[in-house]
Amino acid sequence: MNQEQIFSRISQHIEQLVPPGLTDLKLEIQRNIKSILTESFSKMNVVSQEEFDIQSKVLEKTRAKLENLEKQVQELEKLNLR
Repeated sequence: MNQEQIFSRISQHIEQLVPPGLTDLKLEIQRNIKSILTESFSKMNVVSQEEFDIQSKVLEKTRAKLENLEKQVQELEKLNLR
């Protein structure tokens, strides 16, 4: 779920809580909450699921390359010991 979806869900909940006829108050509350949430998210260093998945794949490939290089080093060390 991205930031906009979170904001939208919170806005929907606020609309349900504020009595009808207080539209101006709803809009003011929504703006304030969006501002607070935006600031909070930026401080938390949150990443999207897509970005997380991409970095996980990069890490997987890096691990595989490292394992391959470790095997090559072991084989070269065996050859040098002979």
